[in-house]
Amino acid sequence: MQRGVKATARAAQEVMARHLAGMRPWMVTLTYREVSAWAPLHISRYMNAVTLWAKRQGVELVYLWVAELQQRGAVHYHVVLWLPRALTLPKADKRGWWKHGSTRTERAQKPMSYLMKYASKGTDARVFPLGLRLSGFGGLSKAARKVRAWLCVPGWLVGRVNSVFQSFVRAPGGVWQSLETGLEFRSPWEFAGLKRFEGRSGPQCSLFLWRGCGDDAGSQPLLDAAEGTVPMPNRG
Repeated sequence: MQRGVKATARAAQEVMARHLAGMRPWMVTLTYREVSAWAPLHISRYMNAVTLWAKRQGVELVYLWVAELQQRGAVHYHVVLWLPRALTLPKADKRGWWKHGSTRTERAQKPMSYLMKYASKGTDARVFPLGLRLSGFGGLSKAARKVRAWLCVPGWLVGRVNSVFQSFVRAPGGVWQSLETGLEFRSPWEFAGLKRFEGRSGPQCSLFLWRGCGDDAGSQPLLDAAEGTVPMPNRG
């Protein structure tokens, strides 16, 4: 999630710097009153309401949000959005945009740092409710979406292509295909099975082996599972 959030934030800032220099970021925190009150469409309905309000002001809204889990077990949303300096974002409570608890609205000084702080807390997806999206974004231009997509490309693939900002689609078997050249690149990582690590609860984690690229190809584990292979949550 961190890679996607960082990529979206960088792409949004690039848009602001080049085309919307008069925009200012706002931060909104959405809190649930009851721990069990969360539902999948709540964040979408809030963003739809804000987007509609912005359109009435003549603004195409650019936004990014991440989910966090509070210590009491309630889902908590952090939203960053950009508006013209002359506009003030209404409070969601007063507008009826968030009826599930309380909100906090303020201007952001360092929006990327703000989001990455909470994105880092959201990597342990096992404790979140099933079906919850950990992050989302909207309003990016076609060019900005292409920048974001490139920033989300895994490092091993970036090092194997000849030009930047290529678009890729994923195919079965760990294959990434370039939409520009048609070339296919196979991931150097191979799925090795599921494992529940000692001291961890929740769903089992996915294990991957490093099989290498080209002359480096093989099927050797990067780390033995017992020595701390980084687990990836699996809900299958």
